[in-house]
Amino acid sequence: MMGIAVLFSGGKDSVRTVHHCLKKGYDVKYLVTMISRREDSWMFHVPNIRLTELSSEAIDIPLISKETSGKKEEEVEDLKKVLKILDIDAVACGGIFSNYQKTRFEKVCKELKLKLLSPFCLSFISWICLLIIKNYHSVK
Repeated sequence: MMGIAVLFSGGKDSVRTVHHCLKKGYDVKYLVTMISRREDSWMFHVPNIRLTELSSEAIDIPLISKETSGKKEEEVEDLKKVLKILDIDAVACGGIFSNYQKTRFEKVCKELKLKLLSPFCLSFISWICLLIIKNYHSVK
């Protein structure tokens, strides 16, 4: 079974990615939260990031939380330092529309010899809504 870390902001996309990975049978070993010192981070979702600890406790998956500069490209290196020390085979990210993020995640994973799982990247929003409904999530 592939051990993975999910990049986790606590937002709907990363929560959906955790659900997807568990449903596919992956061993989700860690949630990884990067806390940006800047509100305009290029790589990481910022709103309510401090609530990820509660989510981690609720779903019983350990949280690895590290601060990042929030500066373009430096935050990619900050993420790499975190992932480098984890005993994992792959990284999952939940972003939908950001090719900028995806290309940087691909680069980090390639350098660390990890597989990147980005099941919803560049997907049509209507398809994602259908997946949510199909999986019996309440949509309000």
